[in-house]
Amino acid sequence: MIPTPAPTELPPGPADRYLSGLRVGVTAVAGTLLLTMSMLRNVRSYHPVWFQAVAWATFAVIVLIGVVRVARHRPWGATWPLAVAAVLAASVLSMAGLPAGSATTAADWSTGVVGWVGLVVLFDRPLVVFVAFLIVHEAMVVSDVLITRPGDADALLNALSGAIGTLGYPLAAAIAATALAGAARTVERSWRESELLRTREAIASGLHSGRRRRFAALDQGVLPQLRALRDGSADPTDPRVRRACSIEAARLRRLFAESEDAPDPLLHVVRHCVDVAERRNVVVELQVSGTWPDPPEEIRRALTDGLLLVVSTAASRVRVTLVGTDGCVTLGAVGDDVELPADGWTPTEDVAMDTIREGNVTWIQARWSMS
Repeated sequence: MIPTPAPTELPPGPADRYLSGLRVGVTAVAGTLLLTMSMLRNVRSYHPVWFQAVAWATFAVIVLIGVVRVARHRPWGATWPLAVAAVLAASVLSMAGLPAGSATTAADWSTGVVGWVGLVVLFDRPLVVFVAFLIVHEAMVVSDVLITRPGDADALLNALSGAIGTLGYPLAAAIAATALAGAARTVERSWRESELLRTREAIASGLHSGRRRRFAALDQGVLPQLRALRDGSADPTDPRVRRACSIEAARLRRLFAESEDAPDPLLHVVRHCVDVAERRNVVVELQVSGTWPDPPEEIRRALTDGLLLVVSTAASRVRVTLVGTDGCVTLGAVGDDVELPADGWTPTEDVAMDTIREGNVTWIQARWSMS
């Protein structure tokens, strides 16, 4: 039977590819802002300078980790709280090294970077988490202004108005990404549903074709034999009729085995064929060795045609060997008093058939190679 694939077996959808592109864009913006190195223009005013160097290095490490995760298509996972804490700590360190009253001025280079670096970390988190991050950071900036320049209303208004650019742009990007990601996921759901529908239709078509082939096999062998028995044109006491019925019964069992799901379809069919002889109280010896590829259904039938003849007509003993080597499988059967078909074997291009008879012992071998 053909298994129905689970939804997880489908390839990555458009939402995954689209969100990957957005992550690349956000990470590129954050990296570009860091590379501008705007703090170098005011390096002489920082006390101490290493506060700014450590803050910049922290941001750079976060962005580099983001680049690696984007390249490997891996989200931050459970490490995102630590990364957010590192970003906020670096921001505090940078503000601590600013000259008095320099918050939100040109010397405060980190305020314009924090939002984008935070978005690199929180891209896969809900929008409310990123908004909370921006609120916390803005509260830190306002607190710094109130502490370093108490009573300066102009400085406070400047800090609030500056937040429109420093925090508003990454927030707008996050809102747009959330909205567009929702639309992409809707498209992806429709795409996956259509893919599953097409897969199910293909499976149903394959199952229907398989049933038609099996019914055609019944119409060629079993049904004519049953009609002959029903209308009396075949005598059940005739040894030739009994032999033909035994062969068709074996083919019917093979047909049932072909419709079952098994890890090794060829070995599964062979075991069902061997069971035919055992039900006739014939001593059967089955030897299996090696490995082999899974042959198509038509090849399996051609390989087991000779085996069916042996197990259904042998008088007392049957020996079956199934050997696989280097992309080739050989199936042999030896039995006593086996009656060979009068018209020989139906020629098969891909399966070679050999028959040897010595006295009352008949040996039939079928061989198939992938090449």
